[in-house]
Amino acid sequence: MTSKPRDKKLAEQLISSCLKENPYLRVPEYGYEELRKGVPCGDCMGFLEPYSIGILICPTCGSKEKLESAVLKSVKEYKTLFPERKITTNSILEWCNVTRSKKVIQKILWRKYEKQGHGKCTFYINKKSDGGE
Repeated sequence: MTSKPRDKKLAEQLISSCLKENPYLRVPEYGYEELRKGVPCGDCMGFLEPYSIGILICPTCGSKEKLESAVLKSVKEYKTLFPERKITTNSILEWCNVTRSKKVIQKILWRKYEKQGHGKCTFYINKKSDGGE
């Protein structure tokens, strides 16, 4: 197959017009303190609030979600936004802002993550059997 001069010129134009840097790799700068804490609603992006035991509700659209699934989603969000921070009971309690109970957060983390350390030094990592998720 032979290339035509027109095809070669078009290929050169396409190559020269390619972006040198992928704009999607640029992450906006943000800090932990400046972000609003809470669990966003999956339907309208309002923030969920406690409704009944183990259930959260969005005051904007009325959507309900189980506390455990909401917390686990927020842990993934936290890990993505702040990979250098450890997952601790206190950090997730503050990040989710949907309960005052450390024990509730501890139980959720304990079920899905592997506990490391003891006492005030306790943090959680992915369970080895979860394939890094």
